[in-house]
Amino acid sequence: MRSLGTLDLSFLSTSKVVPTTLVACAFCGLAFAGGEPKVPSPDPVTVIVPSMEKAQSDVELPRQVTREYHVGTPASISSDSEVVALMDYAPPARYVIQKHYGNFRTEIVVKNVLQHELEISSSSQKLQAAAITRQNYDFRYLGDESMDGHSCFVLQLLPKRGQSELIRGRVWVDQKSYLIRRIDGDLAKSPSWWVKSAHVDIRFAEFRGMWLQTNWIALADVRCFGAQKLSAQVLDYTAEPVAAKNVRRRPTPAFAAAATR
Repeated sequence: MRSLGTLDLSFLSTSKVVPTTLVACAFCGLAFAGGEPKVPSPDPVTVIVPSMEKAQSDVELPRQVTREYHVGTPASISSDSEVVALMDYAPPARYVIQKHYGNFRTEIVVKNVLQHELEISSSSQKLQAAAITRQNYDFRYLGDESMDGHSCFVLQLLPKRGQSELIRGRVWVDQKSYLIRRIDGDLAKSPSWWVKSAHVDIRFAEFRGMWLQTNWIALADVRCFGAQKLSAQVLDYTAEPVAAKNVRRRPTPAFAAAATR
């Protein structure tokens, strides 16, 4: 745990005139307490966030991703409620349902998720509006935590506007790579009238040599249906060809709101 404590010198910036003797005594007290006065540490957010943005922008994402989806209730997800889908981001972007087990409603939910992801991924403006950046969020440093054996900075996410693609919660940033390892929180705005509230937990990791959004869980309180749970995990991917054109980098997350539509 690194120390981020600062020396409180707020009394020096008061609107009233501070007698010179009091200032001198304050610094003398510090000197006698153990050497030279400490210089206040900079806000760690000013270092962490720009480094995080740079690391995320350098990540090359695959051309195709195959995911497995499950839909059910938080208490139990039936093994026969499953959809396997391939998402192809190369223009023109498309998705293909490869397997479907269970009720018809499961496929409808997953198709809505995939369609919304396509809409975001195909628009540079929507991509930027959903990214974890200073353009969309204010950040506050909460401390350090270990996640899956990796030391991470934990930052509070404060959306600058009520938008269903933004998340009010926390983000875990790897202290070595500055890549995002986890995002957890509530959607800043409900994606539809049907959804009264929604919570997402998104995980990232290296998957066969590529940094990917490996799995996520969305919990939603849906009118008439109650609590619902949608989960997804990566099964496979196809890397972008070396000579590919129109390579797109997709900010994170690309489809948090879609998970609860």
